[in-house]
Amino acid sequence: MEYTLTVIHQIEFNPYTLDTAEPILELHKKHNITTASYGGLLPITQFKGGPLDLVLTEIRMRLTKDSGTEVNDGQVLTKWLEARSVIQVTSVDPKWNSYSRTLTDYYNLVPPRKRTA
Repeated sequence: MEYTLTVIHQIEFNPYTLDTAEPILELHKKHNITTASYGGLLPITQFKGGPLDLVLTEIRMRLTKDSGTEVNDGQVLTKWLEARSVIQVTSVDPKWNSYSRTLTDYYNLVPPRKRTA
């Protein structure tokens, strides 16, 4: 019998889905599956005004102060995903242009990490 191994799995993942996604992330880790996230910016694009707003503001202000560079909420969420080894999939929808600079500016803020096996 021939088997196909899953190497990447895309799920909706952001701080609001963390509780429900944790078992999936553990399964991915156990089977060496890379996680990709859609909806990583939903807390700032669709759910502005939620309980995460204050936390994002505090983190953004701290990172802005520490880096000497203006940081936006999209960069904070991108860093959050990266800290969990999750790939971020973003939209090219023009209505979110204010966040389109998130990824390029993010890499100016945080130097690339060396990959480890």
